[in-house]
Amino acid sequence: MKYTPTGELDRHKARLVVQGFRQIDGIDVGETFAPTSHRTSLRMLLATIAQEDLELRQLDVRTAFLQSELQEEVYVQPPPGLEQGEGDRVVYRLKRALYGLKQAPRAWHQKLKTVLTGLGFEPSKVDPGLYIKETAQGKILLLTYVDDLLIAAKSSAAVESVVRDIQAVLQVRDMGDATMFLNLSIERDRTAGVLKLHQKKQVEDLIAAYGLKGCTAAETPLPVGINFTALPNDPARLVGERLTQYQALLGSINYIAGNTRPDIAHAAGVLARALRAPTERHWTAALQVLRYLKGTSEIGLRYTTQKQQTLVGYHDADFAADVTNRKSITGFVWLCSGAAVSWHSKQQSIVADSTTAAEYVAATVAFKEGLWMKKLLYEFTGVHCILTAYCDNKAAVSVIHKGVCEARTKHLSIKYHYMHQHVALGDVQLTWINTHAMIADCLTKQLSKDKVQEQAKKMGLTSERAGIMVKKKKIKGEMS
Repeated sequence: MKYTPTGELDRHKARLVVQGFRQIDGIDVGETFAPTSHRTSLRMLLATIAQEDLELRQLDVRTAFLQSELQEEVYVQPPPGLEQGEGDRVVYRLKRALYGLKQAPRAWHQKLKTVLTGLGFEPSKVDPGLYIKETAQGKILLLTYVDDLLIAAKSSAAVESVVRDIQAVLQVRDMGDATMFLNLSIERDRTAGVLKLHQKKQVEDLIAAYGLKGCTAAETPLPVGINFTALPNDPARLVGERLTQYQALLGSINYIAGNTRPDIAHAAGVLARALRAPTERHWTAALQVLRYLKGTSEIGLRYTTQKQQTLVGYHDADFAADVTNRKSITGFVWLCSGAAVSWHSKQQSIVADSTTAAEYVAATVAFKEGLWMKKLLYEFTGVHCILTAYCDNKAAVSVIHKGVCEARTKHLSIKYHYMHQHVALGDVQLTWINTHAMIADCLTKQLSKDKVQEQAKKMGLTSERAGIMVKKKKIKGEMS
């Protein structure tokens, strides 16, 4: 489903789609890769907009693929009803990309890149979907996601100039101030210096689609102390339509968790690991995640203006969490401008033989993401920031600071040891923190209601609107 900026469903769309599945690699299709901007880049951009009080404008490209030229020689048959005559064998040669062609996304990416570089923009070195233009008035940031564009700049005149330049060469629709991007709602209160990112509309539609409008809200994403590992030959396994429903529901939950709701990221990961062979237990748990979202549909990421824009990270690990393969769970969250911009909840690829090793691996994954975001923040602001990271395992912190391999870590792959250099150079300031203050704990395990609410608030998730506190009757289990 695709929404208009006013929050209504955009239902009236019809396209001629080519049968791309009949294309033969090497004959009528070559390279097909087309990058899109990372969702972390979007959140970092919005955090910077809130921090710097930038102008924000959204553009939508009309029939984007039809505006890009094809390099390959491709022929298509006319669709039913448009044949030239009975018995005639007529084909058309495509000069422009059509929807359905395997190379259409790449053709559009190349077209857009050519247009933007011709207007003075340079592609980002860390995200190919981001473009930056240096001007006397400051940087102009342009983020692309296929045919959706976001433009941010210090002055409205700079934004207007870019809009006019793009409209001169492409058919685009000026959407005005950005309020809905990729089904993510954007609320701003520039007086208060607040920008909120949430998915209330999508959550409400999902709850209605699964018939949970009248249900009681759950207090936590998953119940505490229950193991959800999928067992082979379980008699309660979902099959047929129920299996399809579960997979569709998990896809929607994962989209919400990956964009605006780090508080359900662990639940999404746990249930996704049983995606091929879920049971009734997993179905009930997935519905509990929905009931938790029902009680917390108002909350979202609230970015604010701070004295200094920096990146603060928390990383944690749940040792040997999976009872079948004894692999640990890595969880981390990076905060910027008062709210989470990147988070991660995933099973580790190796079996750690100690809590130190598990935390060590988690730190490596978190550092890699943090160092990437540091480069991105530098492109946005031109300021080099020092990453501040917190870990609740003293042994792992000690090993990282010492920069030597001990008995607990010498067996780990060399890829997990590169962070010693960054700590030694001062790129990252790693500090021990008490377990009770570790806000990434909810990304590694099921927690109680109080812990979930406490850590969600510290990650910048709030029901408070952009500058205005939501006044409504509280639903049981709802997060304030």
